[in-house]
Amino acid sequence: MLTVYEDSDHIFDALAAGASGYLLKRTPRNEVLAAIQQVYEGGSPMTSYIARKVVQAFQRPATGAATSPATDALSPREWEVLRLLARGLRLQGNR
Repeated sequence: MLTVYEDSDHIFDALAAGASGYLLKRTPRNEVLAAIQQVYEGGSPMTSYIARKVVQAFQRPATGAATSPATDALSPREWEVLRLLARGLRLQGNR
């Protein structure tokens, strides 16, 4: 996914829909080309800012409540996809 949107809703929607990575349009050209190669090789490229947003979605207070209203709306399948991505697994057939 190459986009201008960097809010959690867009990130999670794209990943849940099968995006193999998530980059912002302001990403330098050489990094976009490297990311395309990473996807081809099975990777899931994303900027550190985007990766931090994904990590934050999994960090919960001791009460177990979600840290963000955006994560409250995730389906069980979307949570499963995010957990697998966080573990470094890639989505099959999405190159």
